[in-house]
Amino acid sequence: MRGKDLRWKDLFNPSSLRTFIIDISKLSELPMEPKKLQDVFEQKLDLFDVIVANPGFLEKRAQFLSGIRKSAIMRLDWSNVHRLNANAYPLEIYEPKHVLISSSEDALYLGAKAVVVSFILGFDENLETKNIEMITEVIRESLRLSMPVIVDIEPIGQKIMDENFEKACELGLTMMTEAGADCVLLPKISIKMLEKMKDYREIELIVKLENVELNYIENVKELVEGFYMDIFNVVKISKGELEKLFTLVHN
Repeated sequence: MRGKDLRWKDLFNPSSLRTFIIDISKLSELPMEPKKLQDVFEQKLDLFDVIVANPGFLEKRAQFLSGIRKSAIMRLDWSNVHRLNANAYPLEIYEPKHVLISSSEDALYLGAKAVVVSFILGFDENLETKNIEMITEVIRESLRLSMPVIVDIEPIGQKIMDENFEKACELGLTMMTEAGADCVLLPKISIKMLEKMKDYREIELIVKLENVELNYIENVKELVEGFYMDIFNVVKISKGELEKLFTLVHN
């Protein structure tokens, strides 16, 4: 088995061959009360298979990850786009920005099993063009290092509306398949669209959840490789509800 395949396998729960991911990497983009963060780490982290983290976290808390036996995915990019509608952020945002802050080589050195980078849709074409160049650069480097690449599809710009949301997701999937990504993180979309996307056999699918959606998970879990939640949604959900999610994902 190739090194890339071995790393990818480490992201999945052996009992179900699915994964349940928590993303803590966007704490650098939006603030969070330390008490809430501590609660997630002490009470809820065991209910996830994998952690998405930024380079600083992996560098400073490698021993912590080893102690809780969690595989890590390293986020390579940073953006201010999530601050545009965030009341908690104290500074006004004038222009969307999106940059790489690390590399797949760094991720390999820090023990990550995969890397993730966002594909942000719905803003101006200049931002999208630079984003595609960024992702292509990451994929080419990762190919040399046998590092799996996950692309986080984010249709969140002002051009995205209800009527074109799922088409934007499909466009992102198509473009990332052609670019050579191994997997995409998708927003919650209809079962019909997920069934259509499953025709793209060259790429794996993980769906992002915002709350406890047991019926949705039950209906789509055979179509996807796993589920994902960011820490800003995890803090809103009780440990008991997360236990139900974890059990359903892996049954």
